[in-house]
Amino acid sequence: VIADISNNYGSNTVKFGKVDVSRWPSIAKKYRVNLNGLQDQLPTILRFRKGKEDGRIPQISEDGKRVYGGKFRKQDIIAAFELDAK
Repeated sequence: VIADISNNYGSNTVKFGKVDVSRWPSIAKKYRVNLNGLQDQLPTILRFRKGKEDGRIPQISEDGKRVYGGKFRKQDIIAAFELDAK
């Protein structure tokens, strides 16, 4: 799904990337992605604008203790990140 979205929405201004957080746990920690398996945070999709996170699937509470959502169907990702917005 992500590869398909990347092919359709990638451009000079929209970039897609992937990180294996099991290999790079420091990146998971930096972006508050819990790896312990007790919370359903994998996979996590983050959106950045101007170098700052401004969206994520699944969403997490400010204290990092609750996870909300986590739909990874193509149409859900496109809608959540407003990829069709002009």
